[in-house]
Amino acid sequence: GIKEIFAQKGEKAFRDREKEHLAVLLKKNNVVIALGGGTLHNDNIVTLVKQNGILVYLDVPFETLFKRLKKNYHDRPMLHDQNGMLPDDLSLRNRIRELFDQRSDRYAKADLAVRVQPDWSKEKTAQHVLMKLSHYAIHPLPDNP
Repeated sequence: GIKEIFAQKGEKAFRDREKEHLAVLLKKNNVVIALGGGTLHNDNIVTLVKQNGILVYLDVPFETLFKRLKKNYHDRPMLHDQNGMLPDDLSLRNRIRELFDQRSDRYAKADLAVRVQPDWSKEKTAQHVLMKLSHYAIHPLPDNP
């Protein structure tokens, strides 16, 4: 799994593998690919995704994001401290904020953003994404094909 790849080979090896798999998946038609928050770590991947599909950003309020990640951060190496240890709540909150801030410029490059409300179910979120996508199909942004 992810944790083992990070531990044995490091983040760069994981990101290289991630990019290879993403390139294969992007060649398929009619698929939805749920990317992790760090997948868009460089502009080459952002460009690759946007050239081959529509990049949708699920804009989740920070507190909601924190609550969700707090439930299952054990298998997320990017949320561990420098020694690979699990952080306390305050350190976890600070780490999530740090990563969120580092990645926000990449998220802003998405073709579409959907502001997800804390009480939305997965189904309601999907409905809003589909609504935005249907509007996008009729009125694409000027810099997109």
